[in-house]
Amino acid sequence: MLLRALCVALVAILLPYISIFYLHALGPTPLGYVNKLFPPSPFVLRLNPSPTDLPFSQVLRDHYQTFRDEFFAQRAQVSRPRANFYSKEFPGALRNETDLDGWSTTYLRLGTADTCLTKYFPRTMHVLDDLIGKQLGVRVHSIFFSLLAEGKDWIAPHCGQLAGLWRAITVLSGEKREGAESLAVQYGYEDDAMCLTRFSKDCPSDLFDAIDKKKNAQDAVPAKIKAAYYNVGDVFLFNDFTCHAVRNFAKGERLVMVVNVDRHDMNPVSNTLVAWGSWVFSQKTLSVFREKSLPLCKGIEEMMEKGGAT
Repeated sequence: MLLRALCVALVAILLPYISIFYLHALGPTPLGYVNKLFPPSPFVLRLNPSPTDLPFSQVLRDHYQTFRDEFFAQRAQVSRPRANFYSKEFPGALRNETDLDGWSTTYLRLGTADTCLTKYFPRTMHVLDDLIGKQLGVRVHSIFFSLLAEGKDWIAPHCGQLAGLWRAITVLSGEKREGAESLAVQYGYEDDAMCLTRFSKDCPSDLFDAIDKKKNAQDAVPAKIKAAYYNVGDVFLFNDFTCHAVRNFAKGERLVMVVNVDRHDMNPVSNTLVAWGSWVFSQKTLSVFREKSLPLCKGIEEMMEKGGAT
């Protein structure tokens, strides 16, 4: 009896650390039993997936104006640059701190832990937690708004954090430049081995030059390079655990909402392990974002007391 209790306690202690090791460090391996538990994503990028296949994507598309309007209602407080602290926390994420100038993020949820900002976005959270989470049974992990300032044309190739989740992008606002094919384009590279760990390996800075800088439509592009050209109202999913980059064609600001969701191609045990890892990761590595949200909440509260916020 005592031995059984000790074994259960040991598993309970080690489980979240085992899951976070896979989720944010190990990545795909040749071990068959691991790939059965955490298989590589079946796609790199999917633009506006079929509602029949991924019904939550249609819910995001149907409510993109709700997300947009709620963000701009609080914008005076929630829009802020992150370059001052982001690269310190993730030293291997991007080449240098200036790569992040003009790129702001606002987190409502970190992993599976909400920030103080969540309560100021009730309509957004209703869609994500009630319509998608409860009605469709899709667990929503991290939630944040990503704002590119005017003139921020490029987010350099980098590895993401997530080996066991999909990242869904809902395009909320922006106006494409005259002659541009789309508001922006996301590139992805179909090679999970390049992102074995975000914290020790950058993606090659010229990884997407073959498509990003090609002069003629008929120029050859490596088969591993994928691209999603998107506009306002679009939703696209991608495997964050691959090298990816963004080319922005907006003539002003570009706003999207990013959510991480369970992968329906994995079994419930795998998704539970990922959720454990997501929570542990948010408590440790992502805690800086939670701390940065506190003064924003205070500012919103002060505005509301003065009758200056809705």
